[in-house]
Amino acid sequence: MEKASVTQAGFVGRNNGSGHKRTYKLEELCGETSKYHLKYVPWDGVTSTPITDKDQQIIAMLAGVPCDQGWDQLEQQGRDALESAQSRVSIPKGDRKHRCGAFLALRCGVSHGSGQTHPDNLGNGMGNAQVLNELNRLETFR
Repeated sequence: MEKASVTQAGFVGRNNGSGHKRTYKLEELCGETSKYHLKYVPWDGVTSTPITDKDQQIIAMLAGVPCDQGWDQLEQQGRDALESAQSRVSIPKGDRKHRCGAFLALRCGVSHGSGQTHPDNLGNGMGNAQVLNELNRLETFR
């Protein structure tokens, strides 16, 4: 992992052009005869499951969903709210692809870094701030 190439802050792996352009069958990736020697990890989508490297260091976590009967409805409300809000925010085209990925994102919270001498609230512009405040007041995002 020390030699892995990543972009800023480790959010998105850099495409170094070495990727394969075909779809592999599970048997080609996992198992005794696989040249990749990957391990298949069955997952139910609920149970928190660590993914470890050969030294048993956790390198990823399959977090799962909460064991809550209302989760599906709450998650749907969140998706609907984000879908609705998307048409009401104003983000310059050049800012729609950023270090975290190719999706719309608004800043929320407090920042302290990049030369700042003290913590400060992140800003979004008046219109976007109003949409973000509406979203943050919803139960699904608390």
